[in-house]
Order: sequence, then structure tokens, then C-alpha cells
Amino acid sequence: MQMIVLRALQGSCGGVLIPMSFYHDHHAAATGPGSRSERPCSRWPPPWRPAIGPTIGGWLTETWGWQTIFYVNLVPGAVMLLMLWLSLERKPMQLGLLRQGDWAGIATMALGLGALQSRAGGGQQGRTGSARPLITRLAIVAAVSLGLFVWIELTTAHPL
Repeated sequence: MQMIVLRALQGSCGGVLIPMSFYHDHHAAATGPGSRSERPCSRWPPPWRPAIGPTIGGWLTETWGWQTIFYVNLVPGAVMLLMLWLSLERKPMQLGLLRQGDWAGIATMALGLGALQSRAGGGQQGRTGSARPLITRLAIVAAVSLGLFVWIELTTAHPL
């Protein structure tokens, strides 16, 4: 259970990286060349990057055991934090902006996509047998949640 919760937390935090890279690239273009905010922190990764993680994870698992895959991001994470600390402008946090977040949209999207992914992961086992009622319920939850998500996004003042 702890792994599932921590993986969900990791996904929710990592999910903002792509939209933030669009913002950063737009902001860098708006401030002009040579500005401090025009650092290559958010450039898109090279196309071979998605293949390197599973390769390193497989090697670590075979060489040192499955537990080591949880430590694979420590060094790159420390390097990233150092780069961010050195390159980002110092500004006070605006925690009040959290109140403007589209929390209903975030919750319905997370629930709907999670149910949809879980339902899709059922595969052949979900078509027959004891897993079928669960797969059907997950499909209903996904449809309702994602429909509600679309409605919220079309009607809210600050959509996700």
C-alpha cells in the first residue's frame, strides 16, 4: 500500500513538469536572450531518454537486486536540485495561489484516469471470471469521473 501511495504522489508531482516546461520556454522567449530565466532547465529530453531508465533499472536489478531501483534517481535528483537552486530566480512563495487551483478538476481527472488505467490493465482476466464485476465498476467510475471532469473544465473560471 505504501508503494502505491508514494507512486501516486510521485506521479502527481511529476505530472506538472511538462506544462511547466511549456511555461518556462514561453517565459524565456518573452524575457529575451541572455536573461537569467533563459536557462536550459526545461528543454525536451532527447528521444533515447525513455529507453535508458528501464535499461539501467534492469541492469541494477540483475546486478545488485530489485531494491536498488529505488535509489536510481538519487544522484540525478541531487544534480537537478543543485541546478535549480543555482539557476532559478529567488521569489517569495505564493501559497495563496493554491486556493485558485482547479481541485475538483484535478480530483475527477485523477480518479477517472486511474480507474481507466486499472480497468485497461485487467486485460483478458477482466473479460471472464471473478474480476469481471470489478472491471465493469472501474469502467463506470472512469466514464462518470471523466465526464464530470470535462463538464468542470468547461464551466470553471480557472480550468486545469
